[in-house]
Amino acid sequence: MINLLLPSLFPKFDDRNSWLIYAELIVALSEAALFLTVFGNREPKKPYDQLRDFVVVFLANAFSFGIGEVLWIILEY
Repeated sequence: MINLLLPSLFPKFDDRNSWLIYAELIVALSEAALFLTVFGNREPKKPYDQLRDFVVVFLANAFSFGIGEVLWIILEY
């Protein structure tokens, strides 16, 4: 998505692993910022509600990434 939407703002990487680390970091931070924009003005019921929400967003992103990597490995061979 980063490569399609904002190719001029992000550097090009020759190494796939460097690109994945960079892209996943940008995506996770963007999703967290979007989540904060949408739900940030509500009062948390418990002190760590917002942290819990960010952890869930991160875990969902990591799970999605893991499935994509498994599919990439399967389809490449």
